Amino acid sequence: MKYSIVIVTYNRCELLKEAVTCALSQQVKPSHIIIVNNNSTDGTKEYLDSIKNSLIVVKHLKENCGGAGGFYYGIKLAHRLGDDWHLIIDDDAMLSKDYVLKLSRFIKKYDNIGCVAGTVVTDGNIVTDHRQKMAYPGFRFKKIPQEEYKKKVFTCDTASFCGIMIKDSIVGKIGYPQKDYFIWYDDTEYCVRIREISQIMVVPAAVLNHKTVFKPMDWPRHYTWKDYYGIRNRMHMVRTHGNLWDYVVLRLLLWTGSGMRNRIFAL
Repeated sequence: MKYSIVIVTYNRCELLKEAVTCALSQQVKPSHIIIVNNNSTDGTKEYLDSIKNSLIVVKHLKENCGGAGGFYYGIKLAHRLGDDWHLIIDDDAMLSKDYVLKLSRFIKKYDNIGCVAGTVVTDGNIVTDHRQKMAYPGFRFKKIPQEEYKKKVFTCDTASFCGIMIKDSIVGKIGYPQKDYFIWYDDTEYCVRIREISQIMVVPAAVLNHKTVFKPMDWPRHYTWKDYYGIRNRMHMVRTHGNLWDYVVLRLLLWTGSGMRNRIFAL
């Protein structure tokens, strides 16, 4: 199976080095490892320019386009290179050596499936936020119980760009992620388009370690620039792919979830 690994990075050089090592250690060797550098300033450019490996293709961006922009350019380049599948990860996603092997066995068995993903763990615990169902109207997220991860395979409606693997023929039909999203919901919106063509299957035996730190939610809730993109992009996604009822429900959810809470806590 010919496949590429797309990694987007920004100012996390040490994590990137580990992620690249994991990518190169795959039991099923990739045809290309595409690394998109989002104009990092921590020595990432120098590290990438020093790599002497024909598998690794580096794209330096002139500005930080966010995760969404990085994945747009990375998947676009992967599609042009012509591999059959593309595995998408951040620079803090450490693939187990048999990650692609486990996914490839499922792919060979069910050639009608165009998108697969594995299990994301942090500190040894399954993080269920990365693979979710959607409830309608409103494109609401619905958590998948951890019991599902005991199965050989199950379906999800949305999967983060943390270990998702997409068939190139689907990319050719639906295009690339929304680069203007900058951060958040780019992967969710992309999955909405993927599901118009194929189911998204999760193979729990394929595991990656997401090296991140969970920060406790401050309370009362203080919103950041990331929340701005999250709300804006979610509204755009529903407006693009949903109907009027979906949009009305979403606006109500946003009002009761943020507007009312802000008033209660006098923020």
